[in-house]
Amino acid sequence: MKSLLVTLAMAIVALVTSAVAWSFIPRNEVAVSNIQVGQTLLGDDVVWDTTDVYRISVERYNRELDSPTRIELAREGGTWVIPGEDNFLASNAERISGVVSSLRDRKILDVPSDEQDDHEEYGVVELSEAGDSRIGVGTLLTLEDTRRNPLAQIVVGKAAADPAQRYVRLSGQPAIYLIEFDESLLSTDFSDWVDGDLLRLAGLQVPMAQLLESIEINYYFIDPQKIASTEDARTHVYKARIYSRGEGNETQWLYDLWPGDAKSGLAETPSIEGAPVNSAVLSNMAGQFARFRIRDVTRKAKNAAQALAEPTESSPEQNFDWLRSHGFRHSGFRDGQHQFYSLAGNIQLRLRSGNVDKLAIGNLAGMDMQNRTSINRFLLATFEVDESIVPVPQLPGEAGSASEAGSEVEAGSEVEANPAEGAVEPPGSGVEAEQADEESRAALRKQHGERNELLQSARKRAATLNQIHADWLYVVDQETVARLFPPADALAAPAGNPR
Repeated sequence: MKSLLVTLAMAIVALVTSAVAWSFIPRNEVAVSNIQVGQTLLGDDVVWDTTDVYRISVERYNRELDSPTRIELAREGGTWVIPGEDNFLASNAERISGVVSSLRDRKILDVPSDEQDDHEEYGVVELSEAGDSRIGVGTLLTLEDTRRNPLAQIVVGKAAADPAQRYVRLSGQPAIYLIEFDESLLSTDFSDWVDGDLLRLAGLQVPMAQLLESIEINYYFIDPQKIASTEDARTHVYKARIYSRGEGNETQWLYDLWPGDAKSGLAETPSIEGAPVNSAVLSNMAGQFARFRIRDVTRKAKNAAQALAEPTESSPEQNFDWLRSHGFRHSGFRDGQHQFYSLAGNIQLRLRSGNVDKLAIGNLAGMDMQNRTSINRFLLATFEVDESIVPVPQLPGEAGSASEAGSEVEAGSEVEANPAEGAVEPPGSGVEAEQADEESRAALRKQHGERNELLQSARKRAATLNQIHADWLYVVDQETVARLFPPADALAAPAGNPR
């Protein structure tokens, strides 16, 4: 009996010793994890390429809004569109390219865990699996092929000590990996996926100061109940014209201001004339013209879109009923485009090329979901050409109107070489004077040709932009509207800073 007890005790000691020793032996799955470091995240058997990606979706939980947010993009032909927004063009090519290529050949830097219990800690919980707490929910990125078969699907979680690295998990699998990943690519904000360069000014590669002839601000409001009135129902805040004088380092930006009054309307003469403008305000406006933050879009009614894409004076008035319901009342036809009164004013960007880009602010378009204290408004963009912006070349001291001089040369007729009847013969020999006169007229013809080419390019630009924007009303936030229509007293340059 005694020997049996001794044997049993020795067996228990051996068992305990084995258990302790086993606890210090690396587990099999950890060894497997270490082997995975340096391998590609999606595996070596991936056969698809970036050209096989036809659909992108990003889904995340917005804690500020306490709701999930999602955006989806699809490739149709050679372009990417946003199906949920009537196939609006997803034109942020750099972001799209970055997302499409973000997972190909991505190397595993570490495998901190292969336990599902650690998903919250690393922020890689899939939204569909999260409880009511939403703790540790990550961003789900899905890439699909043309048949909507998943090519890759990962949950992107928290950042590591190196902010360029993120913890991720393949959807449906427990292991957590560390990879290099730019999480900023995964936005569900509509404005991050579209091109905010509505006026296509960035492509001109010319400083704004050289592009601008002037900016005209018409800041007014119309009671929504009076938008259908054929009378001028505007309540004016002010009208301003911002323009430059001088060239190069001597350029100075000035403004004229016509104050408005709810009772008497807009002043006939400016109360401020030729005063230096606030450079910070002007810079804010120029930045806004270069890139708009588009919160959403709405497709126009077909007849309204057609009327703006191919503007003619004979368009039936009913074509504009849909626009009126969104805060834009048709008020006529001028300079090759339809004109509108809008509920909250308009601004004209007048370019030295002769182009006039008009931005009109209409009805409320709901709350800005990125900033619940702000509202959104509809924005209508139309484009036309005002030939008077581009001066008509004339001979030095030439009499007559500029338009007469322009029409004579533009029609291709020869400029009269002989002096007018009764004119005094210029000094010098007749041959020398005639030769100098012909050289001047040849230079004049060249200048007229250059002006015609400039205006032809301006008309082409206006037609192209009208086609691009004909289908859409844009939704912008209050911050954008405030930049376009600063308070009248903010236009003045601060004391001691005349420029």
